[in-house]
Amino acid sequence: MTDPLVSVIMTVYNCEKYVEEAVRSILNQTYSNYEFIIYNDGSTDETMNKILPLFEGFDKHFEIVSSEENNGVGYGRNKAIELAKGKYIAIADGDDISEPNRLEKEVAFLEDNIHIFCVSSAMVFMDVAGRIGKTQKMPLDHIRILGRMIQDSVNSIHDPAAMFKREEFVFLGGYSRGVKYVPDFDLWLRAIKQGMKFHNLQHPYVKYRKNPEGNCMKHTKALLEEHKVVWNRFHNRE
Repeated sequence: MTDPLVSVIMTVYNCEKYVEEAVRSILNQTYSNYEFIIYNDGSTDETMNKILPLFEGFDKHFEIVSSEENNGVGYGRNKAIELAKGKYIAIADGDDISEPNRLEKEVAFLEDNIHIFCVSSAMVFMDVAGRIGKTQKMPLDHIRILGRMIQDSVNSIHDPAAMFKREEFVFLGGYSRGVKYVPDFDLWLRAIKQGMKFHNLQHPYVKYRKNPEGNCMKHTKALLEEHKVVWNRFHNRE
């Protein structure tokens, strides 16, 4: 049986310091049947000049889509996923590092658990220099994930480690327009409304860089405010 195609989606914006390592971590995956789609979200630094040489001799399908404007992660991912042909979508960020067997392990889980919409994993935190910090795990199974999402309003899926079914993502309408800072949390809540299920692998398959210039740390206040708006919108539909 042929391994299912995975579409790896990476949005990049002014991450010239880290993007080579991030891209190489995808190019060095043990899982072979994947395509790689990168959305350049209006970078003004050397990000693209760092990326392009890495694909010389690359023997898989890849595409790079560029925008002159910075439109946000959700918009960029929607544009990239429009080009995707994979059964599964794997999310990757331009300053994080995926372990070599990440795709292999996540595909194997989804193939063995066809009732699951999205699988993610624990993450190891690292600083801008790549120094390793603590590991953060999320609740293991759907019931525990659901509890934290609904009762505690805690995003319990690590977005940079997520892999989900493309057809169900399309059914959900993709990432919501107008949700700039927490498009993942909004997507998970809408999936929960449709009865879709989640799971978290407990091994850390992604190293997450705590980057002061990244979306989460640079726009913390706006992110928290939008998190509340998304949560209230979900809660009011109950």
